[in-house]
Amino acid sequence: MWNYRPKSCTCILLIRMVVAMDPELELKSAKNREKGGISQFVGRMMTVLEAIQVSVEPPGLADIARRTRLPKSTVHRLLVKLVEHDVVRRQADCYMLGPTMWRLLEEGYPGSEFLRQAIKPVLVQLYSRTGYIAGLAVPDDSTVRFIDTVYDEVYLPAIKRIESSSLLQDSAAGKILLAYDRNLATGLVSQLGTGLERELSAIRKREIAIETGASISAVAIPVFDAERKPVAALSLGAYSDRFQSGLARAMLRRARDHVTLLTRCHAAGAYTRHRRPAKSLRRRSR
Repeated sequence: MWNYRPKSCTCILLIRMVVAMDPELELKSAKNREKGGISQFVGRMMTVLEAIQVSVEPPGLADIARRTRLPKSTVHRLLVKLVEHDVVRRQADCYMLGPTMWRLLEEGYPGSEFLRQAIKPVLVQLYSRTGYIAGLAVPDDSTVRFIDTVYDEVYLPAIKRIESSSLLQDSAAGKILLAYDRNLATGLVSQLGTGLERELSAIRKREIAIETGASISAVAIPVFDAERKPVAALSLGAYSDRFQSGLARAMLRRARDHVTLLTRCHAAGAYTRHRRPAKSLRRRSR
């Protein structure tokens, strides 16, 4: 239910692009139609991409092989091809989605919807490892609004209130956004006094916001764009009597590195897209 799957049109564009760059790949597949041919290749490639996408942390070769149940040699060949064409990027012994894949995904999921789809697997993993409410929130004028949440049915009595827009200063997600966005914080600090400024300063030092309530407690971290501007907040919350702040903070800190890689890859894709026309102009000028 929760697993992210790229749109079929994106899959087709991706495979056509890779095959176009390596015509022999299609010929080899055509010779093996009785074994599935190009369809088998497409299926395996998408399985590998999904295994990378749903991981909280960038997976290694062994992790991907285990998730996909494919031989390591097969996974390695696919990864070499995907890395070659910037669909996947390799960092040390781990893999993440590359700029080419992000460009294709962004065509299907623009704006905040793209952000929601990109970070959805992280929310699922956070929920599965903690049992807490995992949420992604964005600022909306003076309020914070959750654009996605993953939770257990035990939280149904509270989820409507959690998903409703609330003032920025009244939640962990809102406070983390205030702490890193001066434009959001300026007006509120002048209204609410230096107490809020001291609290936001403390949040910046520990790089995490904590909110302890009578019924619900939560922690949150910022999600930055390429220019280090906070565009969203990633949070974990639970009923206060069962909430373990240390566990939630540890899980969010682990997820933060992966989310940072996601946004950087997305930014790299945008940079590559904007740079390409300039390159083509230089070629024509010659």
